[in-house]
Amino acid sequence: SEERRIESGEAKEEMDMKESITTSVKISGDQDGDSTLVGGVLTQHSSRLYKLTTNTSPAIRHACVELIGHLLRQGLINPMETVPYLLALQGDVGSPLIRQLALKLLIKE
Repeated sequence: SEERRIESGEAKEEMDMKESITTSVKISGDQDGDSTLVGGVLTQHSSRLYKLTTNTSPAIRHACVELIGHLLRQGLINPMETVPYLLALQGDVGSPLIRQLALKLLIKE
């Protein structure tokens, strides 16, 4: 029934009628829902993401480190869980860029 209410536009009309709901509250509520969804999925599959940091392809390792950085900045994953993987990437002799990014995450995030 909630889905029907949203699809029909009733929920938006109700929200527009309430003057106490500002635009920033509308936007932040929307982002919180997206973050919760993404956070839930990543919590369940974070071990797979961490395993990909040891992939033989430098492009995949780089993408994983960048994704870990984004997730850390958004507070969607536990920083302490990333430490062993970011430390291991310090030994990546094939890609200095990956080492540099992993070190930046260890220091700043």
